[in-house]
Amino acid sequence: MKRKLPDWLPDYFDDYYLKCVLEEIPPERTLKQVEFVLPFLPNPESGPLLDVGCGIGRHTLLLAKRGFQMVGIDVIPLFIHRAEEEAEKQRVLCQFRVQDVRLLEEEDVYAGALFFWSSFGYFEDEENLEVLLRINRALKPEGFLFLDLENRDYIIRHFQNETWKDKKAFFILERNRFDPTTDLLITRKIYVFPGGRKEAERRLKLYPFTALTRFLKETGFAVERVFGGWNGEPFNVESQRMMILARKKPILKPNEV
Repeated sequence: MKRKLPDWLPDYFDDYYLKCVLEEIPPERTLKQVEFVLPFLPNPESGPLLDVGCGIGRHTLLLAKRGFQMVGIDVIPLFIHRAEEEAEKQRVLCQFRVQDVRLLEEEDVYAGALFFWSSFGYFEDEENLEVLLRINRALKPEGFLFLDLENRDYIIRHFQNETWKDKKAFFILERNRFDPTTDLLITRKIYVFPGGRKEAERRLKLYPFTALTRFLKETGFAVERVFGGWNGEPFNVESQRMMILARKKPILKPNEV
């Protein structure tokens, strides 16, 4: 079965995004993110980890180098192709595949699942819930879940309608709109090059912590910790990130209920 992706998604995450955003991320930032999550990960012998929305495999490759069995999935074939090329170049053993997480069919396979860099919230509420349900089913008992998301409260308190990024050879203009009735953040990214421009739009659900906690509970997870940034700072309304560590709840036996 094949499910249609939102029209905006393949248009936004294209070769412009690859060259102007993903390839511009400093390796030091990716390393810091991986080192943050390492102490919370299960033992590498517990089973493979699933990197959801892995992009070009930045985190997947580093974790594989640390001894974890890694599987990276993404809906964008261009990104997966680049990740496979990089794995071959670096001689790192891991698996990448084009996969819509809404159609994930595996059961009791992974020791943990990781959503780095706001890779959750691309669909309507029902399908976002389905994503969590499918991840729960794919995890082993008491499997680990990490969600790295933008903090809705911070964005509202410090909302910026427009931001410019000077990349020397080009500019990136971002125009933002937020709908509080739907929790939808709409970002129009405009790449401005000498003699031309390209526009694309992202539509991302920004859930408040209470709503996301409820989603996780409904889909079989228990939240264990939440952080507000990559330095391990406490989460509050001024945190730029909302980083949740959760675990698949064990199935209770009748005499334990």
